[in-house]
Amino acid sequence: MVEEVAQDIMNRDEALTQLKFHLRRAQNQMSKFANCHKKLSPIKVGDMVCLKICPHRQLSMPNQLHPKLAVKYYGPFSVLAKVGSVAFRLQLLEARIHPVFHVSLLKLAVGQHQVHLELPQEF
Repeated sequence: MVEEVAQDIMNRDEALTQLKFHLRRAQNQMSKFANCHKKLSPIKVGDMVCLKICPHRQLSMPNQLHPKLAVKYYGPFSVLAKVGSVAFRLQLLEARIHPVFHVSLLKLAVGQHQVHLELPQEF
C-alpha cells in the first residue's frame, strides 16, 4: 500500500515536471513569434514629433465640413520625457489635453522645415 502511494506521488511529480517543461517551451515559442515584428521606437527625448489627433474620437475638436480633408498631424512638438516603454510626454502649448501620448500617435518630424500648426483652440 505504501509503495503504491509513493509510486503515485512519483508519477504525479514526473507529470508536473513534464507539464512545466512543455508549458515553458510553448511560452518561449509564442513570445519569440510575437516579438519578431516589434521594433524599437526611433523617438528620443528632445526630438521633435508631430501628433496625430483623431477628430472623430475627440468630442472637443471643432467639426469641419469635410473631415477627410482635415489636417491629420499637428506640430511639431518637443518630447519632454519618456513615460514607460511606449509613451512620451510632449510639450503642448496651452492645450487642455493630457500631454502623454502613445508612440503610435507620434511621427518623427524630419528635416529643417517647421510646421506651425497649433492645436485647435477648442481643446
